[in-house]
Amino acid sequence: IDAAFFVTGYSDFELILEIVCAMASDHEPLIRIGVLGTVVSLIERNCEFRERDDTPFGQENEDRLYEIPVKMLNDFNQQVRRVSHNCIITLLDDPKGPTNSLISQLCPMMKRCLGKEENYDLRMDTALLISRVSPLFGSELCKLHFIPLLPSLAVDTMFHVRKAFAMCCKELCPSVGEECTEHHILPLFLQLCKDEVR
Repeated sequence: IDAAFFVTGYSDFELILEIVCAMASDHEPLIRIGVLGTVVSLIERNCEFRERDDTPFGQENEDRLYEIPVKMLNDFNQQVRRVSHNCIITLLDDPKGPTNSLISQLCPMMKRCLGKEENYDLRMDTALLISRVSPLFGSELCKLHFIPLLPSLAVDTMFHVRKAFAMCCKELCPSVGEECTEHHILPLFLQLCKDEVR
């Protein structure tokens, strides 16, 4: 991070990005967590270069930085996944940050993480992430990307995933509005009330 803010030329900054992106694939979870801790600052620095120099590769490199926490949503290590959640929330919560690129990468990955072939703890973590990002997404994006995913969560074979779905409804319902809640979420929630494990 210090080097990224020290260099004055964008070509030197890109060399630092190459190193960071390579370290994001390191086999050691603590290294990957360390990389996640640099993403927000590197995006800020990249924005400074774009505003100053209008570099042609600024958006491309910003997308590469977004890709780091998004890919780690599917990490085999739960601690890495949880840190990637925090990183994504920070990025989405930044009023100055352009989030369309991040959202376009994030939503397909979340859908993939909720697939039945994935481990139940990954599905559980992703359901909990829905509750955290839904207030930042807004109504239309939540309806488009999250509502179609809910039926499978509500009937997941693992209790912890169904519980995570019930918890995510608390934040999701205000985000999508009363009509959508009544038509799409309430029936699933009532179904959960009859669950043999409450």
